[in-house]
Amino acid sequence: MVYRELIYGSNKEDRDPFQEKLKESCDIFIKDTERKKYIFSCCALCFSRKKEYEIKNEWNKSNGFFCSQLVAAAYLYCGILKNNKSSKKYLPGSFSSSSNHLEFDEKFSLGPEILIDFTIN
Repeated sequence: MVYRELIYGSNKEDRDPFQEKLKESCDIFIKDTERKKYIFSCCALCFSRKKEYEIKNEWNKSNGFFCSQLVAAAYLYCGILKNNKSSKKYLPGSFSSSSNHLEFDEKFSLGPEILIDFTIN
């Protein structure tokens, strides 16, 4: 598993007021999507057009998410990613440092990949 920090702005004065707004947006997104089912469909990946709830940013109307879709949906809801494509188009590899699939708002980026190793020696 890999962790990548979400980075906003280049100076502390930009970050501080935004962090509270981002936390509030994340809290709303979590309340709207908690208890949603895990859904993965190959057909949905191949034929995924943006659903009306994605266009309107009403994620509580979704039936469910797969792993990377949920992260993308949260980023879309919070305005971190540009709302140009369906959340279903974001696969786990989309968040890799070697991928160019992420279209962030200009003030956002992801930090370097940090490996999380769960093996027990």
